[in-house]
Amino acid sequence: MSGCCRSGLVRGAMGGVLAVAICAGLTSGETAAPGWSAAPTGPVSRSESDGLCDPFLDALATAVSEAAADGDIVGIAYVDRETDVYLGAGDTAVRFPAASLTKLFIADDYLHRSAATPAAIDGEMLAGVVSMLATSDDGAAELLWTLGGGPAVVERVAERYALSATSADGAWWDASVTAADVARYYDGLLSGRGGLTEPARQIMIAGLQASAPVAADGFDQDFGVRATLERWGGPGIKQGWMTTGDRTIRHSTGFGGPDHRYVLVELAELDSGSASVADDIANADASARATAIVESAMPANIAEATGCASAP
Repeated sequence: MSGCCRSGLVRGAMGGVLAVAICAGLTSGETAAPGWSAAPTGPVSRSESDGLCDPFLDALATAVSEAAADGDIVGIAYVDRETDVYLGAGDTAVRFPAASLTKLFIADDYLHRSAATPAAIDGEMLAGVVSMLATSDDGAAELLWTLGGGPAVVERVAERYALSATSADGAWWDASVTAADVARYYDGLLSGRGGLTEPARQIMIAGLQASAPVAADGFDQDFGVRATLERWGGPGIKQGWMTTGDRTIRHSTGFGGPDHRYVLVELAELDSGSASVADDIANADASARATAIVESAMPANIAEATGCASAP
């Protein structure tokens, strides 16, 4: 039995799959997945399908435009990894504060750097990685962010995954992302093009699949894309929330379906509608609005909606 299993770092809500992934260990010297390059390709530009995807694309655009009419700024990106369909609305036009989505990059960067060194990965740090992904642990994020060189963490990940609109300058929660870049990140993680070793990828995936309904700080993580991804099956989810100025951040992202087929990203800066921004951080209404926006764009049968990809 490996040291991580003996240490009890993978108990309870983390589940058996997470224990298996972590205790597989990180082997130094492993290479990136075949075909990966410093500028990965993938379904990152709008699908060209002779208009057959238009109803779905129109639904995304309508959801984003209706949110804008209510004073909300939203970007949505969708990827069908099996058929290489990418659709988005508001997905490149706006760079959002990343909030806790930066934890994806912090975890990825730590695992990537650890796999490149001969020393065994530190069990406590690995527990922090898992906690960041599953419960959005701020303390673990702050520690790993500092140890990784702060904004350099985001710079390294952005370079490996070719995230052209992603950057950081300051605190981890103030990194900037677009919905398109977050979708590209997930596609690169799931395909292996981002350069993580297979054990590291499985730790990331299992940690996201262990996403807890309630975060480490007590925040309710059941909003946004969560219900949609759960319907598709096998969801891996990372949420983000905070306030900035008079805006309320509700980001909801992840993957689902057989073989992690679908990626769905919703980034949202909502008009708080409250005189007290501090109180609004826990406002269930903001989370409900984020959920309603993305679900209004999602077709009842996702397989039928993206069947356009295989059309002649």
